Amino acid sequence: IFKENGVPAAAEIFDYKSDNMQSAAEFAVYFPQLKLYRESLAQMLALPPEKIACRILALKIKEVITVD
Repeated sequence: IFKENGVPAAAEIFDYKSDNMQSAAEFAVYFPQLKLYRESLAQMLALPPEKIACRILALKIKEVITVD
């Protein structure tokens, strides 16, 4: 959570995945899950959802995948 003047201004969600998937595209199955996390955190912090970045850290393929 990033704050400005003590108030949440933005946030990032990182979800570590150790699945045995071979490409970043395969992780799209998790996008709905991350979008729900974003919506929940937006409500908790009273932030617009677009101020919350979501990323999957795909451990097996060593990639960071951004969820739009």
